[in-house]
Amino acid sequence: MVVYREGRGFKAIYFDNEENVIRYAINVSADGSVVEFVTEAAPAAPRFRLTYRKTGETTLAGELETAPPGKPFATYLEWTAQKKPAK
Repeated sequence: MVVYREGRGFKAIYFDNEENVIRYAINVSADGSVVEFVTEAAPAAPRFRLTYRKTGETTLAGELETAPPGKPFATYLEWTAQKKPAK
């Protein structure tokens, strides 16, 4: 995934070895604790929403949601991560 600045905001584009290309708009909460990557609606194409939430000084939670055309988002994956301490 490549994150880049566009105008006053940020966008991202994801590529993989299965020839998927997914374009995201990025929303950041006012306090910076939540970052959300959301795809735009397109006819006959699923939508994706990837959310990272800061849960502590060294931890975060992640969620990937999918939505078939015309349907609401539903959770596909959830995870947590912790920053590895410096050696």
